[in-house]
Amino acid sequence: METKTVAELSTRQLLQEIKPELAQVLVDVDPAKDGFLMKHQQAWVADQSPLKLAEKGRRTGITFAEAFDDVIVANTARSEGGDNTFYIGDTRPKGREFIATCAMFREKLLGAGAIIERFEYSESVDPATPKTATGYRLVDPVTGNRIEGLSSNPANIRGLQGRVVIDEAAFHPDVVEVMKAVNALLIGFGVIRVISSHNGVANAFNQVIQETRAGVYDYVIHKVTFDDAVANGLYERLARARGRTPTEADKAEWYRRIRRSYGSDLDAMREELDAIPKKSAIQYLSRVLIESCVDAGIPPVIRLEKPSEFGLLPPPQRERDIADWLQLVIDPLLKALSPRLTHVVGADFARSGDATCLVPLAIMPNLRRRPPFIIEMKNVPFEQQQQVYRHVISGLPRFTCGAFDASGNGAQIAEHVAGKFGHERIHQIKMSSGWYELNMPKLRKALEDLTLSVPSDELIVEDLRMVRLVNGVPMVPRETGQKGRHGDSAIAYCLAWFASEQDSYQEFAYEAVTRADAPQRSSMGMRPDESSDDRDIKVTGGFRHRKGL
Repeated sequence: METKTVAELSTRQLLQEIKPELAQVLVDVDPAKDGFLMKHQQAWVADQSPLKLAEKGRRTGITFAEAFDDVIVANTARSEGGDNTFYIGDTRPKGREFIATCAMFREKLLGAGAIIERFEYSESVDPATPKTATGYRLVDPVTGNRIEGLSSNPANIRGLQGRVVIDEAAFHPDVVEVMKAVNALLIGFGVIRVISSHNGVANAFNQVIQETRAGVYDYVIHKVTFDDAVANGLYERLARARGRTPTEADKAEWYRRIRRSYGSDLDAMREELDAIPKKSAIQYLSRVLIESCVDAGIPPVIRLEKPSEFGLLPPPQRERDIADWLQLVIDPLLKALSPRLTHVVGADFARSGDATCLVPLAIMPNLRRRPPFIIEMKNVPFEQQQQVYRHVISGLPRFTCGAFDASGNGAQIAEHVAGKFGHERIHQIKMSSGWYELNMPKLRKALEDLTLSVPSDELIVEDLRMVRLVNGVPMVPRETGQKGRHGDSAIAYCLAWFASEQDSYQEFAYEAVTRADAPQRSSMGMRPDESSDDRDIKVTGGFRHRKGL
């Protein structure tokens, strides 16, 4: 694979490009200190089997330990077992974070001097449509061995020699093809490390585990649950890193809070913490992918919830109440919008139980779609939802398109908005598996390409994580998620992205020519600039009756 170096970075510069919380952890750790790795991390590093697989719960630190091991391998001569390492994460930002982790470990263990590069490489599947991607790598100055972060495109892996780390394998778009591509490394005495939490029983990652246990594959399996990490000191490490004094009481409350955060979704808790794959549909959007698109600059989600008695009030009183809310809460946000940016909107309807979600998107100069704010409404009558839509859309600068859920009772709202703003601008969408099959992959691609922003809001993240593969179609299944939600904002986000891809609607204006603006004629019916040879024919009633001359 040919690459082109774009820039050389220092470890500190690279740390500035990753999440601040991870950068702080890397600055604080000391990989040379005894007990730096927990027991299960030590076991992972100590196992140098050619084929190794980690079946893990979240935040158990296996990828962290792998980065430490890869730094040691990169600093080792080829004659003694050293080699190149190619890291393949499920998202591009994870590759950058992995190289940053390796860079910090290398600097603290062996001193500064490693070469850190940002490089470009071909990402094209079809030679007729060339496409490049950006990666990061660390080059050990002593051995020349490198650690590279690549995308999950299987074509990038073919022909490489060395070690491959497939991280969060269960969330790769096509992990089967990725694993097929890396198998050729074994011919050249390469090694393969597969690391992931689960993503459903039908996922290829779980199938590899089951077939390994049945004797089909030779992977050595390390199963590490959240409880294993807790038993090995995870709480104590996190507490000290945040300046807290570890106590048994605080540990018990911390553990209880984490378990209870999943609410009634016990299957999700067991999958993410206990490494037990869910038997239901396969998760389509991973938390890591969604969180890589979080934009902390987006204002907090605006949630309007009314008591059931609100719907019994006289319509004028309800209208005044919402008008006051719009003026106080929404108008300042609308006034802050850039008049130079195009805006679209997507909306998922609900009357009670679930939440109506309205997601406007501003199309930035770099084509990234960013919501300037998000509105959720719960238990708000039809008329007042229409009132909110009219007000918000009217206030969006250069509004071009909207997509509204027109399923069931949502049809009434969608039809009203289309009547107000034009049926050519407002798409009324009957949500179906066919529509999801066509448009949910586009939403996922937008998140993978970092062209769509998500607010720092746990409920929005959880909504997006509710998208599942149901009979091969990515959609929000009919099940209740966290806090009684039903993926409300995930559907609105998909509709908004759909709206952003439609051809922009433009209004064409004209100016009427008044009598004062019209060219003046002479008493003979001629314009001043006309010659006397041209006749000015007046169409009279008699001329029409005779149907011409």
